[in-house]
Amino acid sequence: MAATAIAAETRSVYRGLLRSVQQVFRGDLEMLTAARQEIRDRLEERRNVHDEEEVSRLQAEGREAAEFLKTSIMQAMPNEKGHIGVDLEGEHANCVVEPIVPGMELPSGKKKRT
Repeated sequence: MAATAIAAETRSVYRGLLRSVQQVFRGDLEMLTAARQEIRDRLEERRNVHDEEEVSRLQAEGREAAEFLKTSIMQAMPNEKGHIGVDLEGEHANCVVEPIVPGMELPSGKKKRT
């Protein structure tokens, strides 16, 4: 693939990621800013990757991340009654949402030491 085509596709993936975070974190300036910075940092770290196979793999990873953001992340926001809730629309319309209740143990992602 020509260098200009690779650059164009990389820019397309970058813009797709930015659109995804804009959609997911709409109304939350702190998260939106942090997500945009993370995307920029990740791209900057990989600026000097020139191997076409590696670039293709990274582009696919970026497209997958954008899709994951749009379909798997929902932001809870306070409603008019002051309760925290999620509006299910678009890609999330048919999702099953597990309610979070006070005192509920949430997975931490870290294994406990024994």
